[in-house]
Amino acid sequence: MANILQGIRILDLTRIIAGPLCTQTLADMGATVYKIEKPGEGDDTRRMGACLVDPLNGKSTSDSALFLAYNRGKHSITIDIASHDGAALVRQMAMECDVVVENYKVGTLQRYGLDYESLKAIKPDLIYCSVTGFGQTGPMAKLPAYDFILQGMAGMMSTCGLPDGEPGGGPMRTAIPIADMTTGQNAAIAILGALFHHQRSGEGQFIDAAMLDSAVALNGHLAVGYLMTGHSPTRVGNTNPIASPTEVLEVTTLSPSAVPSIRSKRQSARCTVSSITAPKSSSRSWTSSMSRTCRSTSTRRAPRCADCRSPGCPRRSCSAPTRSCSAPTEPAGASGTRS
Repeated sequence: MANILQGIRILDLTRIIAGPLCTQTLADMGATVYKIEKPGEGDDTRRMGACLVDPLNGKSTSDSALFLAYNRGKHSITIDIASHDGAALVRQMAMECDVVVENYKVGTLQRYGLDYESLKAIKPDLIYCSVTGFGQTGPMAKLPAYDFILQGMAGMMSTCGLPDGEPGGGPMRTAIPIADMTTGQNAAIAILGALFHHQRSGEGQFIDAAMLDSAVALNGHLAVGYLMTGHSPTRVGNTNPIASPTEVLEVTTLSPSAVPSIRSKRQSARCTVSSITAPKSSSRSWTSSMSRTCRSTSTRRAPRCADCRSPGCPRRSCSAPTRSCSAPTEPAGASGTRS
């Protein structure tokens, strides 16, 4: 797996997170990635967050945690693409690469002859991936985008966090830049598909990877449920409308028996909770969540004879003097419950 993309060369014109994560994923699979950075500054993330300290002089380096998390395995080169010579050098590098990935605002690279149409003219089989906030067309196409903005616009924050009316309730974003990361992963998947297509046909591709598209798609079954019913999903904190308990709970043992479980509806559909206490701050919601799930997954038992208690007895009451009667024997594998 480490060398599956060996021999594939990627020209990386990206910065921050979404684009760099995309090209890092390709580097992890063996591709050679040339990352172009601005002279004297480098990627913006080099100045964000905690940085490594130089052991020789005790000073912070330009290797921040954010930069290292999304740029491993690459070859960094500083080129001023805004200059005539710098742009010409990057175009020359594009001629030698299989894939170009960029995340500039729409129209920016056209000024330097580094947009898809300009590079396609000199390398028709080029795979070109453009990572943007809102895609290539539309009224918002040229606007910059940030992860926390996309989380709000795409609806994810409306389902993340505590319900309204509870202490701390309200929309909440994820701690990690989930819109950035999902877009980067989707872009990498699309590039892999384009490489496979190129191998079969020799044709290049233009890939439009928009953060808004990825963020909206990330809503998954919640979005599908809305389209099916017209009802918007709400924030429920750590509770779960289809399983329980899912909150953070205090446990008295770490044995496997302490793990809560909801059995299949076709089985006994019973809630089993051992050595678990309800959270002090939300015992009411925890209890209601438990009872709601248990009710929704309960089953109806087959009628049993009032005397012999056999579910196979043809009579509801056989007046048998003992705990047995002539009820037919259940076939092997028969279940005493019905869904």
